[in-house]
Amino acid sequence: MRQGYTLIQRSVHWLVAVAILAMLFIGIGMVNTVAPWGPLRGIRI
Repeated sequence: MRQGYTLIQRSVHWLVAVAILAMLFIGIGMVNTVAPWGPLRGIRI
């Protein structure tokens, strides 16, 4: 019969999941702070 994952494995899994979600929301926040400068970015590219 298969045993469950250890406490350390579950902890690392959830820490990584929280870190990925945090990076996602930080990225969205960074894009939103630059959003008003959209026309200026278009000129540069």
